[in-house]
Amino acid sequence: GNMKIKLIWLIIILIIIGIIFSVINNNGIESLEFKALELNVGDEFTYIEYDKPMYVLNYLMEDVTGDNTKDMVIMIGEKNAVDDIDAKNIDVAIYEPIEKCFYNLKLKKYEGEMPRINVSELTGDNILDIVLTVNDGFGNMNMRIISGQNGEFKEIFKNRDNKGIIFTGNFIVFIRISYSYCNIVYR
Repeated sequence: GNMKIKLIWLIIILIIIGIIFSVINNNGIESLEFKALELNVGDEFTYIEYDKPMYVLNYLMEDVTGDNTKDMVIMIGEKNAVDDIDAKNIDVAIYEPIEKCFYNLKLKKYEGEMPRINVSELTGDNILDIVLTVNDGFGNMNMRIISGQNGEFKEIFKNRDNKGIIFTGNFIVFIRISYSYCNIVYR
């Protein structure tokens, strides 16, 4: 009978070790692999509550929190009809995959069409900043720049900063313009 008890204990210990290892491995894999949300452009965005239905306008995966894991930067907005090209009350939600949480900003009076997201290092902290652009109906571009650190996100280039600046040329050109502009205003 003694041999049988030792064998049962051995099996139990092996099972426990197996469980511990599978937990460790899963967590290890999880922090390396980005668990993206199942999101498509055009989907209704339901992770954060808003007064009106919000739709996914665009998204991108980049590390914008500075923790060396890719975050999901999601541009969301209200639409009159699902297939409209323009959106109102555009906001940005940042999904942080390790803590599995969302950060969002209430961007004021941000609306337009062709919503695009880009990232660029603009503040000198070696963390990528989020550059959002939309077009208004007159071919002008309206840009917002958001900078984040340790889960704190703030707009460093807001609606009022767009007034009087009409960007021409391609993306790289006006990132440079805004870069020098940001230095003057925010340093």
